[in-house]
Amino acid sequence: MYSPSQDECCPGPGLIDDPIAHRPRYIPFVWQSGSRLLLMDRTAYGWAIAELAFNGRLGVYEGRREGTYDSLREASGVLMATMITAEEASQESLAASLIEWVGEHATVA
Repeated sequence: MYSPSQDECCPGPGLIDDPIAHRPRYIPFVWQSGSRLLLMDRTAYGWAIAELAFNGRLGVYEGRREGTYDSLREASGVLMATMITAEEASQESLAASLIEWVGEHATVA
């Protein structure tokens, strides 16, 4: 069976003159602890967050809660509040991941 090489299917950097490709990519915040998955992303309506839980019987993630907030600070606070009942190590992991993400991806307006 024919399989294209990396060069044939995916041109490397610099091979396409595309100014957009040189911009830093925006990556939504994603954090997982056990079966719990937290997401945060900027939308046209504000900062959207979602909490999902993995259903092992069905093999899918199911939505637990979601919301849209005006500011990154407010959305981050809600994410942290969802972890109040979690183990301390999970709380610390979420806080560290969120601080790192904000430092790398958020812009000050």
